[in-house]
This record gives sequence, C-alpha cells and structure tokens, in this order.
Amino acid sequence: AVVSTQSTGGIEILGYAENFRRQFVHLYRDRKPLFLSPPNEHGIEKIVCTTLRPTLLPYKELYDWDGCAQFVSDYLTYTPLECPNELPEVLSSPTEVLAQQKGNCFDFSTLLCSLLLGAGYDAYCVCGYATREVTLMDQSRSECPLLKKGDAVVEEAGKTKESKYDVKPPRDLRSKYLIKMEERKVQERLDEEQRIKDIELGKIAELEKPAPDELYGMRVHCW
Repeated sequence: AVVSTQSTGGIEILGYAENFRRQFVHLYRDRKPLFLSPPNEHGIEKIVCTTLRPTLLPYKELYDWDGCAQFVSDYLTYTPLECPNELPEVLSSPTEVLAQQKGNCFDFSTLLCSLLLGAGYDAYCVCGYATREVTLMDQSRSECPLLKKGDAVVEEAGKTKESKYDVKPPRDLRSKYLIKMEERKVQERLDEEQRIKDIELGKIAELEKPAPDELYGMRVHCW
C-alpha cells in the first residue's frame, strides 16, 4: 500500500533512527550518511525496511524466485541514478514502482524483494558499490546467452556381446615409436595454433577494453 501519512509508531521509530544516525556521524565522521529514512513518493519519511511489503500476487509464475526476477526484468524499464555516486533522494514504494513501470536499482530491488518475501523466500536488499557496467546495465561486453554452447551429449554406443566366432581385427604392425612421434607432432601443432589464437584474442580484448572510469569504486548500487 502507498503511505501518504505518518503514523504515531512511525514517528517514534524515526526518532530512534535519528538518534542512531547522530551517534554514527559522531563516531564515523569520514563515512557517508546512512540510508535510514528516505522520503517516499509523497515526501513522507519512512524507515527503509518498511518499504518492503511482502506481496503474493495470484499468478503461479511469481511463486518461484526465477519467475519473480523475470517479471521485474521484463515489466520495468531501468533508469540509472541521477548522481551515480550518491544515494537516491526518494525511495518509492513497490506500488508506485509498478504504476510507473520504471525505476532505478533501488526500485528494482525493493519490488523484487517484496515479491520474494511474499513467495516465502528469506530475501534482503543490499546497498553498496558496483562497476560502471553494472550500474548502467551495460551488457555490450557480455556474452549473449543464446550463443553459449550447451554441453554436448555423447551417446554411448551399445556394447555388443563378444563371441568366440567373431573375426579378430588384424594386428597393428606399425612401430609404436613412430606412432608416438606422430602424436607428439600433432599435439605440438595444436599447441602452437592455440597459442596464436590466445595472442589474437588478447589483442582484441586490449583494443575493446573500456576507458578508465573516474568514479571506479564509488558508484552506488542496490541489489
């Protein structure tokens, strides 16, 4: 449900949170402020944990974690944080996120966590830092899952029962030394081809390497 007013219990909890925030700032002056009670879409300050609303929708596809994740990924449009190295000024409720059909990483996380809690999972949201590619949802350097080769299924040939009347194969009269030398030459050629291939792939990776990120290690993200 969307909260547009503040309850008496909520005001009391906010007082405890503010007292904790002051102690934290006094002890750790060099750290960033805590993300304890951001305002929602109506400007009402709410403790972050109360933003999570366990929700079980009447759709069997949302009873599993993968179904919930797929729904959030397909239904919402991702928007990066306005300031990538700062916490958001507003933490919208899951109802508002569904209505807008878009949101940042915090909106995605709170909605997905609410669905998982409603489905009976022990889910949490984590606020931390991530790379530029993750925070901007840049998948240009990721391998397409449709191009990944699946594990080849090798069918074992059915074992036939040996019979004493079967014709035995002729003996291999080739020199074992020559056979071993031929195998060694083949292996050396394969190793050389693999070495050349690795060098070429390394050159390509170096050319496609993204530019240095000036905000590396400072980009805020929630998951």
